[in-house]
Amino acid sequence: MPSKSAPLSRLSPQSRKLLKSLIRKHALAAVEYAILSAAEEYVLLILNGREDYSVLGSSRYGGVPDLPVSMPWPRSERGFLTFLMQVNLAEVPKLFRNPLPKKGLLYFFVEDDTGAADVDAKIVFVDAKSVQLKKAKPPSHEQFSRPDYLGLKAHKLRLGFGIDVPSYFSPLFQFVEKSVAENGLGTAEDRLVALVREAARGNGRYDEAGQLLGSAFTHGGDPCMAAFLHSQGKLDRLYDSQYQRRNHKSIDAGARQWKLLWTIGSSRKVKSCFGDFGSLQAFINTEDLKRQDFSRTYFSAESS
Repeated sequence: MPSKSAPLSRLSPQSRKLLKSLIRKHALAAVEYAILSAAEEYVLLILNGREDYSVLGSSRYGGVPDLPVSMPWPRSERGFLTFLMQVNLAEVPKLFRNPLPKKGLLYFFVEDDTGAADVDAKIVFVDAKSVQLKKAKPPSHEQFSRPDYLGLKAHKLRLGFGIDVPSYFSPLFQFVEKSVAENGLGTAEDRLVALVREAARGNGRYDEAGQLLGSAFTHGGDPCMAAFLHSQGKLDRLYDSQYQRRNHKSIDAGARQWKLLWTIGSSRKVKSCFGDFGSLQAFINTEDLKRQDFSRTYFSAESS
């Protein structure tokens, strides 16, 4: 966990105030600094009714994208890629030190997700200010590289705001588990999980479709390590514990150069299902994100 001299640079004053109130509510004051240091503001992607395509370039899950007139439907050697989601970045709520482009469209296309640790997918960024958009006409079904996700029910997306606190399998979770005793509100782990849920979305109930930014930790640990190993051509070392022990300093430093960019969750309303109703995740090198270069993005699948 960070030293007390580490800056709390990923939260606005308003978010820090809210999170402090939740820390008091869940009796976690002994680890307040660790929670505040690990937290990050992020964007909730929320289903907002069926899409009628009345507004070009609006955020959308499923259906077909609104592409620039001059841009063909993305494809690979195996065929056309399947469109999953587009996000209008002008709709992103105000975040503290938002690393995303302020305007433009992000598109998420998938080619093949049979490999959980290295999904074949593609993110496209378009500066929508300088192009004319059109509702794209999809290729025929037999032309797609993998037709599993064709026919998704198109839904509008609303972009909300949340505070993401790492939970299960993160260093924060392990630190809280060791540092805070059980009390009348439950175990430290249970209280942290309750705090995480409230920080993310308050007491509201939303039809969540995914998120932009936030904590990368999953049931499998830290996928940013996989992203780094993939970038070095060493993804085959992902489950090589001896190699990781020998090279833990360089691997840890490399993993810190990557962050979660985008999560798309399975949805019964959209009729999408990734693996066992899990999600697809995209990770990006922080320097690439600064340059608005999405060409080296790493993708993985997460179980439910």
